[in-house]
Amino acid sequence: MAIKVTLSFKENNINDVTLYDFLEKKAETIGKSAYIKSLLKEQMDKEIKERQK
Repeated sequence: MAIKVTLSFKENNINDVTLYDFLEKKAETIGKSAYIKSLLKEQMDKEIKERQK
């Protein structure tokens, strides 16, 4: 079973357009979903490490 999350980028918002372009380039090899999950996992691991200090 997959849990789906909607992520929106507004075309009239320069920050959203820039983020989407960045995502497109970074996710060329592994896909957008996998790239976003890897970023979330990296941040989660970082926060867990900081809490353990």
